[in-house]
Amino acid sequence: MSDKDTKDGSAEHTLLGSFKTLIASYLRGYVRLLEAEVAASHARVALLCLRKEGTPKSTPEGPYSEAIEWLHKISYPEFDAFSYVTEVSYLVYSTTLLDSFLSDATRFLLLLHPASMGKELSIRLDSVITATSREDLLNLAAGKKVRDLSYLPFIARIEFLKNRFGLRLKLDAETIDALEHYSTLRNVIVHDQSIFEIGLVAGGSLAVEQKRCARHPTPLKRNDLAKAKRAHNKVVGGIFEAVVTQVLKGNLDADCEHMLDTLYGPNITEPSADGLGVAEGGG
Repeated sequence: MSDKDTKDGSAEHTLLGSFKTLIASYLRGYVRLLEAEVAASHARVALLCLRKEGTPKSTPEGPYSEAIEWLHKISYPEFDAFSYVTEVSYLVYSTTLLDSFLSDATRFLLLLHPASMGKELSIRLDSVITATSREDLLNLAAGKKVRDLSYLPFIARIEFLKNRFGLRLKLDAETIDALEHYSTLRNVIVHDQSIFEIGLVAGGSLAVEQKRCARHPTPLKRNDLAKAKRAHNKVVGGIFEAVVTQVLKGNLDADCEHMLDTLYGPNITEPSADGLGVAEGGG
């Protein structure tokens, strides 16, 4: 940091601006998720309205006849499959947004305070040899540290930020429970959609037993996504406020307040499409 940067505060302003881009990236993904929910909701409602009167014997003529004909081709099993895959994908996407933000925020703070990477961090010798500058080496080290931390549960990663950088961040019990529950649920969705379980039974023979619902292997409750988004946004907002005010020693300007309002505002939830939605815990 040059003397000029120190005097006019431009370096601090640049750091704040850089950190704002991380929250902006998260918010863009969050808005994308909300937009996807709205689009799917409109499709559900359109199909529900279309099916209220039953399947017509013929498609009425008009400018929308082709669209109506295609909608009528969607069977209930197909729509049920669409609803299930969409819902679990939303949860995975929301969790991935939080995962990405934690990695970005951690990398930002590590590079801001390189000594925080710790003496125990080891880097491959070939990486050290091929590094073209001190900055290049620190970027490699920060990347490795972030990858190592990414294998930890969300709570442990948040605790690392609190302990290593002195963030005064307190999460309520509901948010902590939600983080643990939905990250576990996300892992099940991503890594285990198997319907059957194979095991040995008496006599040493192999047996196959159904362990999950064939239609909805990982059923979600109606408000699961809203709870997950609320918990994720609380974490992102809390870290954002803590870093800006406690690490960067800055103020929450109008841009920051607007970002926090977006995070802490009401979640958009899908309108109920009775008779077409995925049954809670369905089998």
